[in-house]
Amino acid sequence: MHKDVPQTVKESLRLLEYTGIIQENGKGIKATNAEVGTRYLVNLGCVFSQESAPSNSSLPIARNITSKRMTEFGMNNPYFKDLVDQIPDFKENDTTEILEKELNKSIDILDLTTWIKETLKSINIFTVRDILTTTEAILKTAYYVGDKRARLVKSAAIASVYEYLNG
Repeated sequence: MHKDVPQTVKESLRLLEYTGIIQENGKGIKATNAEVGTRYLVNLGCVFSQESAPSNSSLPIARNITSKRMTEFGMNNPYFKDLVDQIPDFKENDTTEILEKELNKSIDILDLTTWIKETLKSINIFTVRDILTTTEAILKTAYYVGDKRARLVKSAAIASVYEYLNG
């Protein structure tokens, strides 16, 4: 797939990759005419599931697959002209509001011991945002919190936000 295909095609490929129908095999691959693009693999299970007797037809297909036999789609491929008119523009959700909600959550949701949570509350740290915006030096002012526990608390807050954003 050429690197400059229309954005709607790129978003469609991203969706197919997310669902497991295709898989990215290589980026920045030179094809014919020295054009650069990305190689994708089609999940053979999706192809074979369409067959009435997959055990009969799948083995010859799988044996004849080679990277030398690939279909190329340039940036001006005629198939894309129809797709661009049919596929609506994709817009990413605004994650600002979602991130704000996650940052304002109580430290009680974090994977920390009850003792550490209570110790953090004693130095006025109540939300995930409080942990992320404070320094390790301030965290170490809490009772029995040293370098390791301060890093543990920071890591738990960061992991919580990343886990939520990554789904």
